[in-house]
This record gives sequence, C-alpha cells and structure tokens, in this order.
Amino acid sequence: MRVSEKENYSSSKKLDLDNSFIPALQHFLYEANGVYALTLDIGGNVISDLDTDTEEESAFIKKHVPIANMQEVAGNIENNFVEELISVPTESEYVVSEAVVLRLDGIPKGVMIITGVISDSIKDAEIPEKIKLIELNEYERVVELSVKVLSEYLTSSANEQKAELLLNEMQQDSLKLEEDYVRSALITDIVQMLESEKDIVKIVEDVFKMVCEYLDIDVADLYRINSDNVTVSVISEWAADSKYACMEREQDIPIENYPFFKGENFIISSNTDLKKEQRDFLDKEGIKAYIVFPITLKSEIIMYLAFKCINKERVFQYESVRFISDVRKILQSIITKRVAQNSLTSSLSSLEEILSSMECSIIVIDPITRNLLFANDVFDKDLSNELKKIRLADFFEHGELVVEYHVKALNRWLEIRQKTIAWVDGRAVELYTIYDITKNKIYEYNIEKSTNVDSLTGLFNRMRCEQDLQVYVNLAKENKENGAIVFIDLDDFKHINDGLGHQYGDILLKAIGTNLRHIRGIENTCYRVGGDEFLIIITGKAYEEINPILQRVEDLFSHPWQLRGGEYFCTASAGVCRFPLDAESPSDAIRKADIALSEAKRSGKNKIVFYDSETNYNEVKRLDMEKALRNACVHPEEEFEVYYQPIIDVTEQGEKCIGAEALVRWNSPELGRLKPGDFIPLAEDLGLITLIGDYVLREACTACKRWNDMGNPDFKVNVNFSVVQLLQNDMKDRILEVLRDTGLEPKNLTLEVTESLAINDITYMKSLLGNIKKSGVKVALDDFGTGYSSLNHIHEMPIDIIKVDRCFVRDVGKDEYSQTFVRMVTELAKVMDMNVCVEGVEEKTQLDIVKESKVDMIQGFYFAEPMPYDEFELKFINR
Repeated sequence: MRVSEKENYSSSKKLDLDNSFIPALQHFLYEANGVYALTLDIGGNVISDLDTDTEEESAFIKKHVPIANMQEVAGNIENNFVEELISVPTESEYVVSEAVVLRLDGIPKGVMIITGVISDSIKDAEIPEKIKLIELNEYERVVELSVKVLSEYLTSSANEQKAELLLNEMQQDSLKLEEDYVRSALITDIVQMLESEKDIVKIVEDVFKMVCEYLDIDVADLYRINSDNVTVSVISEWAADSKYACMEREQDIPIENYPFFKGENFIISSNTDLKKEQRDFLDKEGIKAYIVFPITLKSEIIMYLAFKCINKERVFQYESVRFISDVRKILQSIITKRVAQNSLTSSLSSLEEILSSMECSIIVIDPITRNLLFANDVFDKDLSNELKKIRLADFFEHGELVVEYHVKALNRWLEIRQKTIAWVDGRAVELYTIYDITKNKIYEYNIEKSTNVDSLTGLFNRMRCEQDLQVYVNLAKENKENGAIVFIDLDDFKHINDGLGHQYGDILLKAIGTNLRHIRGIENTCYRVGGDEFLIIITGKAYEEINPILQRVEDLFSHPWQLRGGEYFCTASAGVCRFPLDAESPSDAIRKADIALSEAKRSGKNKIVFYDSETNYNEVKRLDMEKALRNACVHPEEEFEVYYQPIIDVTEQGEKCIGAEALVRWNSPELGRLKPGDFIPLAEDLGLITLIGDYVLREACTACKRWNDMGNPDFKVNVNFSVVQLLQNDMKDRILEVLRDTGLEPKNLTLEVTESLAINDITYMKSLLGNIKKSGVKVALDDFGTGYSSLNHIHEMPIDIIKVDRCFVRDVGKDEYSQTFVRMVTELAKVMDMNVCVEGVEEKTQLDIVKESKVDMIQGFYFAEPMPYDEFELKFINR
C-alpha cells in the first residue's frame, strides 16, 4: 500500500501513561510497603484498580476513601501545574490518603492515590485481620519515594514517547517525500513521450504499464468512440494478468452498455454508493474499484480512459486520483498532437498545465542560454525570490544526483534533483525538482534534542545549551543578525529548600521550567544550567520581541507560587548579553551574562540587567569592593558609621521628632564614603551582613538609650534587618542581648523588615516576628507597595507600623492613584490597629497632601537628610 493510503502518524498525538508500569508499581507498593494504590485519569476513570489479595481489603479501603473523593481530586488537577502531592479526604482519622499527580511533559494526566492504614492512630477501632498497617512516618517515606520514582519514570516515558512519535512522523514524511519524487520522475518520463515517434497505441500501453505498476492497478484500457458514435472499442490495453484482459472481446460494443461513459469523470472506490445499473455493471465485469476519465478533442469526447482494480478492494486516495488526472492530461496532449501535428503551442500549454499541478517546485532551464523556460508557483513568494538568486547548475558540477541546500535568509532547507530531458521543441533542457524538507530537518533536530534534557524540569540541559548557543552565535554572525542570552538565577532559593524541604524546591523548579517553556518565542530555547539557574536564548525573529519576552519573564516571578498548601514568593534576577554585539563566542556571552546577573543581584535583586561596558567595569569594581569590605568587617567600628534620619509625628501641632531611622554609611579608605545601596547587597552575598548589622544595632541602641536619658523617655530608633540576619536561628536572643547590654527599653526599638521579605515565607516570619514582638520590640513593614503582598497577608503579620514607599510620594498631587493609595492604606491601617509612616517627603506641597490622608508619621528630606550622630543630637534632641 502506498504512503498516502497508510495510517498517518502525527507528533500531535497525545502522550499517554504506560499501562504496564503503573500496575507494577502499585503491586510493589502493596507487597513491599503495605500501602494501597489506585490510579485515575483526569476524568476520574480508573486506569489501574487497587492491587489487593482479598476483596475485603479493597472494600475496606474504598469505604474509608470513597471513590468520589478520589475523582474530585483527579478532576481538579487539569490546570494544576505546580503541586506534586494533594491530600485526599478520608472517612477515618486512622486512614490517610495522598494523590501523586502524574504529569507527562508537564501536562497533568492523572493521579495515583496512595492510601495507608496508620497503626499509630487506630486506638480502639476494629480493623479486619487482612488489612495491612503502616506507621505514619513510614507511610510518609513511602509517599515521598513514590513521588520521586513516578517523576523519573514519567519524565523518561514522555521523552521516549515524544522521540517515537517524532521518529514515526519523520519516517512518514521521508516516505512521502520519496513517493513525491517517484511520482515526479514518472511524470517527467511520461512527458518525454510527447516527442516520441512510436505508434500511439504503443505509447499509451507504455504509459499504462508505468501507472498501473506504480499504483498497483490491475487493468488499464483506452476506449475509442467509433465513427458511428454509438459503439466503442478498446484500442490499447495493459493488464497485470492475461486473465484480466478484455481487448479482444470489447470491440464495437454499444456505448450504452457502459453506464460510466457519460462524458464525466468517475472515481469509484469499493465503498462508493452506486446506482443499481452501475453496481450491476461492476459486478458483472468483476470490477472492485474503477476510475474513468474522458479524453476530448476540440471540446468533443473522442475516447475514455478506464483503470480497473479486480484482484482486491480499493479506496482511492486524493494523491492517486490527481496523479492519474495528470497522466490523462499528458495522454490527451499526445493524442491531440498526433491529430494536430506540429501544434507546438498546444503541447506546451498542456505541459505547463501538468507541471503547474505538481506539489514540488519545477524549474526548466536552457543549459546553453541559461534562460528560464518554465517555473511553477508551488513555493511562497519569499522562497521563490531566494531561488532566483542561486545558479542551480553549480550544485551538480561533480555529478551529484541530489543535493540539500540551506536558504539562510529564511532558515529553510531544500532538496534539489536535476535531470536532463527533451523539451517540447526537441532540445535538451535541465529539469530541476525542488522539495521543501525543512520539516524533516526540524524533526531530525528535535530527535537529537530529546536526548539532552534535564530530568527534573524537562528543559534542555547545560551541555545542550552550550551546543545550541554555538550554533546560534555562528548563525547570527553569518546572517548579520542579533541574538541574546538571558542568565536567570532564583533569589534566595536556598530559603525555599531549607524552609520547605528539597521536595518542594524541586516542585518549584519544575513549575518555573514549565512556565518558561510556555513563553512565546523561547519555547525551544530554555535550559536549566544549574541547581537554581536557567538560561534562555533569544534569536531569529524572536529577538525582535526581546522586550516583551523579558517582560513576560519578569511577570512570571511577580506572583506567588502554590507550595505545600500556601503561597510563597520566589523572585529571580537575570543578566542579558547580546551576541555578537557584546560577545562573539558562547563562552564570552555566558561570562558577560553572568556579570550582568551579578549586577542585578547587587542592585537589589528581582530585576533584569543588560551587560554593557559599565557593567564590566562594575564587575572589576566589585572585586575591589569585596576585598575592602572584608577588611572593614574585621573592625567595623573603624570604617562604618551610623547616620540618623528623623521620624516626625504629624498628628499633633509642632511636628515633633519622635524617633530616628538608623542608616549605615561606609567610610572606606580605598573607595571613599558609600551609601547602603552600594555595599549592602554585596555584604549579603558574602555573608558579612550579620557583622555589619550587629554593629549598627548596638550603635543605634546605645544612641537611643543616651537620648532617652536626656529627657526623651519615649524617643525611638528604627533599625533595618536583612533576610540573612532574620534567618539566623539566634536572632531574637542577639536582639535581647543588645537591649540588656545597652539598657534600652524594648518598646523604643523598632525592627524594620521589607515587604517582600515579610511575606516570602509567611509562616516562618509570623513565628519569628511574633516572638520578637512578645519581648516588647515593635515591627515596621518597610517599602510597602513595592512588593506583592495582599492586605490579607498584612493582617496576618505581627506588624505595628506600615512604612509607605517613597515612590508613592514622588507624584502625589499629580497622580491621583498615588494619593488614593496613601489614603486607602492609612484608613485600612487604622482598622487593623497599625500606624502609618510615609517616606520620601521632600516638598511642602507633598507634606500638605500627605497630612490630609491622616498619616501618623512622615520621613524625608523636607525635614532632614540622614546625618551623623553628633549633628542629629544637636538638631533634634531636647536636652
């Protein structure tokens, strides 16, 4: 059977779960671990039922974990691309059940429900003797192991299935391409018969032989309408077996005996519905499938072509019918030429009509003048224009039969074949058949890529990244185009791993990989190159959309991730290097993207930075700063100085200074005076922030205690704490130790934490800040409005003060949103029994508008910039 009549395999076919592995794993879990497993698809249908020794066990499990509960969980996972494990409600406290989500290529396909009867929780319940029991910690271990086993299996299964599907489709396309070539070659051979001097009957017989052997047809006949116009005779015939021949007996037969000789085309497959007289005719002649085409001369029917399948049933496909139609046109041209000798114009017109119907591109060139004699319009305009720029004969100078050519401008691949034929006027010409094989090349490329994936995320791995980047950099240079790599590193991913466990860290990495791959333009150029590092290549037409692509990457990390039943934020920093603009080799591009990434980390994280010469300078500067910072932390009191900025109470007349925010400055002998934003991120990366933070805390508490003793017992000091400091296990004890050593009342110390830090791990921060508050220390939420928190989260946190970020004050009076935001936060803070401090007030107009919102405190350059201890005391402390 020909390719076009075979089953069509497609890579769009859905990937399916392996029904052999799932039951085997369930059996192992039952026999070796004493748990019960059942697998459902997302529609709630059972893929693999419970594996038990007795019906009693099966009934017991389904009673305590109703199938409806399992189906509800299965039905809710279709759009769940994050969670690996979901709890299934049970009817008894001593029966626990977890659903492991089964994903193929990131798409949820079903759940394996793993149920355990917990021996620790049974108490007085009556349990059938056959029921297997398991301790809770052992059950949890089994579930965790199952998650890992299923994840590895599903990743491997998806890769194998994709590879198999791609290979099948590539093989089908390859066979289709081969078939197109064979058909084209046959048409070429038949066309040459236009100039044959053989007898017309012999020519037709030769054509019949080629067509029937190619299409596996049993008989072909050419019927001539006799001069009486009422009878027909077979004048040329080819039969696969002499027993099928009818030429001798079908002479001078009344045309009315042939119900298909009606002046129309008939394509009769074995399953075609027919009129009674038509069906009777075919049955009488023993014909199972039949094609009839009339041949005309000057609009008058003079003959009929008939192709008959006798040996077996046949359903004709489109390609077969079109091929026979093309043959009919050639035969009609040959017959017409014999009737009207020397009618060159007629022959050429017919030939052009035939060649124009071919699926491949046909080009005919005079080998001497190089003039183009004919070209059909198969390819699109862009590809046709590119073909005009090349000299086809150059490809075949060394006797090649077939060549492959890459059209770089369009990134398309062509297969070109050459043959010398006789043209309609008798001269030898070059006939070129050209096939677009881009799809085959893409399939080959995808097959190769499927062996280079990261087993956890399904993205390509580092090795594949380096190989691909080499190709893309070379192409960009050759085509004089631009590309870019984006080096992504998750911010503080260690806290997710340490706080929730590596299992949930893996879940987060998978979710990030899936979401990156769904961004248009980079679907096939995303890589996981390290533990929490990803790399994206943007090239070709996608480079024109680099800014929207980067925006979608930023948006991806602007929302919380669903982990362990709660919302957790994990932002990312990224560095971008363009090639060949900034780098001409893959290694240089990666190095410079890494430099830009470091700059993003240093400048506050959660941002994307492009590499430039300034970035490179900053990297060198960073190394110098790192050395100086390490030296400074040996004796922090020698180079670090605490500055103070007043906090003003605007609820009463007089705008009294009621406190100060302590801000560190670094007086480096090598680098000069530096502000916190210049060195704090580096100190966090180097693990030096705790030393600096401890120094600032002690200095600030000492100063505040002095000011309290000078007749200002309620004067307070605010100290900023970084994420690294707050994650120290002994943070509370260290704060209390400083308070004891300095004698400062806890109520006069305010701990400032940033909004993004406070809600990154709400459970941990609630516990930590709650314990600190119990000691009397107050807590302020800094930079409010710049992060991702909801008011619900703020309400949950043990917070005393909300500090509205300066960005909302900058445009107050001009931007209605900023003014409304400040007023709304103030009103809601009052409801939640919190105070509000607005930062960044620099002008009288801003002050008046902010005061209208009934805020409690204001901070900004309007009152004073941060200043040294002595200067602050002289200006703001009442003696």
